[in-house]
Amino acid sequence: STMGKNVEERLKKVYEMGYEELCKKWGAVRRMVNNAKKKDFHNIDSNFVSFTCLVDSGKIVGFCGVKSHGASSLEVSRFVVDPNYRGKGWGKKLLNHAISSCGNLGNDVDGVVWAKTIVECKDAIGLYLSMGWVTEGREEGEVEIITLKSKASGKISTLPTSDQATQKVPL
Repeated sequence: STMGKNVEERLKKVYEMGYEELCKKWGAVRRMVNNAKKKDFHNIDSNFVSFTCLVDSGKIVGFCGVKSHGASSLEVSRFVVDPNYRGKGWGKKLLNHAISSCGNLGNDVDGVVWAKTIVECKDAIGLYLSMGWVTEGREEGEVEIITLKSKASGKISTLPTSDQATQKVPL
């Protein structure tokens, strides 16, 4: 399915808003955001295995994409929550839901899911660590990138269906 132009624009706007403060301070974050806007949002179906939006009153306020690297490896990509919705547990629910909606793709040897994030993205790193993810490595360079991996239990909780605020939106 192809996604409407207005949804694509909304995704770009939410992504930009989510990183606005960091973009003012860090060129590396600015480049990451611009790169994502250029490449990832115009063709969700072919870029992501799973793409889940956090929707409030019909408005997208966050999203989380998951990409696949071969049959056994999943990576969280383009994960953002509107700053006004942070600290309320939505990010955790969104992340769990996005990963669990990949179904069997996530069941590699030890149920590991990877994420890479720029070291300045403290909120994101804090969220991953609070969910039991561990820091796996750091790449130094112009941009310092932290690689995290989910705890190797493979037990991923799904979003309760009674909770309507997060839903998979057909794009």
